[in-house]
Amino acid sequence: MITSIYSNVKVVSSNIKTNHKAIIACDSTVIVDYNKSRTSYQVRQRTPAQFAALTTQISQVNWDCVTNCSTPSLAFDNFYSIILTLLDKVFPLRAVTITSRDPYFVTPYIKCMLRKKNKLVRAGKQEEADALALKIQKLITEQNSTCFKDKGIENSGEMWKKVSEISGKVPNSCVKSVSHVLLLAL
Repeated sequence: MITSIYSNVKVVSSNIKTNHKAIIACDSTVIVDYNKSRTSYQVRQRTPAQFAALTTQISQVNWDCVTNCSTPSLAFDNFYSIILTLLDKVFPLRAVTITSRDPYFVTPYIKCMLRKKNKLVRAGKQEEADALALKIQKLITEQNSTCFKDKGIENSGEMWKKVSEISGKVPNSCVKSVSHVLLLAL
């Protein structure tokens, strides 16, 4: 058995252009994949409770600094400042890192949801975790279906090629989409 002989096994991408991967097995050294890339995103987690809190916060704002301004540009600047402050307070930004090892369907929003589901499972809140898992499943299915939309698939051969890409049998050409993530605003 390989795992009993080697304590550290990793599959890495080649430095040259090829469809093959390399399997590195060592007994004690740390294996570093130099081809792994990381991209950091800023996302705002959105829940119904947060929207309710935002509504409450907006209703409590004193809008005199906006309505009593002498110029429209100053009024807009004041309004924008108030809204941005409330947005940052109610919907704080979270940093999420997507790596080249993540499957193509893992968007920053899905990764946030996966983290939350894992926290719920570790806290013993299985019912909430199961409900969140269904939402994650729906988003992943939606993300996979985008590979088939508007891609110019004209025959069954091209469609099966896309199916192979999604199932991981060949390198995929589906671009990671951040369609479910609003990076700076709601």
